Amino acid sequence: MRIYITGIAGYIGGSFATEMLKNGHTIFGCDNFSNSDNSGVSALSKNFPNNFHFEKLDIRNDGALLNSLNSSDADCVVHFAALKNIAESEKNQELYTQNNVDGTKILLSSMREAKIKSLIFSSSAAVYGNQDKQPVNEEAEPNPISHYAWTKMICENLIKNESRKWLKAVILRYFNPLGVHKEQFFYEKLDNKPRNVMGNIIACYLGIEPFFHIYGNDYPTKDGSAIRDYIHIDDLVEGHISALSFLGNGAKSEIFNLGTSVGKSVFQLVEAFNQVSKKELPVKISQRRKSDLSISYADSGKSNKICNWKAKKNLIEICESSLKVYEK
Repeated sequence: MRIYITGIAGYIGGSFATEMLKNGHTIFGCDNFSNSDNSGVSALSKNFPNNFHFEKLDIRNDGALLNSLNSSDADCVVHFAALKNIAESEKNQELYTQNNVDGTKILLSSMREAKIKSLIFSSSAAVYGNQDKQPVNEEAEPNPISHYAWTKMICENLIKNESRKWLKAVILRYFNPLGVHKEQFFYEKLDNKPRNVMGNIIACYLGIEPFFHIYGNDYPTKDGSAIRDYIHIDDLVEGHISALSFLGNGAKSEIFNLGTSVGKSVFQLVEAFNQVSKKELPVKISQRRKSDLSISYADSGKSNKICNWKAKKNLIEICESSLKVYEK
């Protein structure tokens, strides 16, 4: 296939691109490096010189994006480009709206003009917000409680609207991707802030930070810490490959959860890391953060059944792959 990837320099987009290139597909990618650097893209250019093509551009630049899409002659677009930090989105709401929502509007318009009719969209379990029923399935009514989650829900609605006209799309709602892809081209740089939860664990392990902060130990959970569905990046990549097959088989537009269907607490994540690293992380309990959910984990039965996909890797494997690349 010929696949166009937005946000290809990012952790998820780059990991997906790596696997598709290894499988012999031709990849066209763009990124503006607003929350990434060019190290992963350089690795792809070096390792796959014949079937990897990259352009530095912002998807909000409609003229440049249209030219890039036209020249790719792509079969499908996989849309990862987005700002993604929940706390930052509350402070910079206009920036997040412009980047995530306006960027998606321009992408959809450009795809239509370029006659590319298939899309996979990188959404988030954050659109569910707090749900009484757990695990949460795709039938749950979205209830975003952060501005970031709101932008993802609006993007989903834009895509659904176009799917009633000309577009065939799969919306993938990720839960909490962690770990490092086996090729190790794309992973979170520890000097970037804010970091994700594994970045904060590693920073503490390496002595960059004095403590690993657990935000809240008074949630209505077994150990008081928040519960999440931590999914290995390799499993997430396989979910995208399954979604591509689903689209290629002429199926209608759909929404799928990508998660393990198992909830794990933050304390359990720390415990798994301690087991792998053979070192006790210094932990500090801090106040809950605004927009943090108490419990969120997936019912992935729909993607298991329809896409024949299932997450296979556990917390230990997530921690092992993360520790390996940072120690290296």
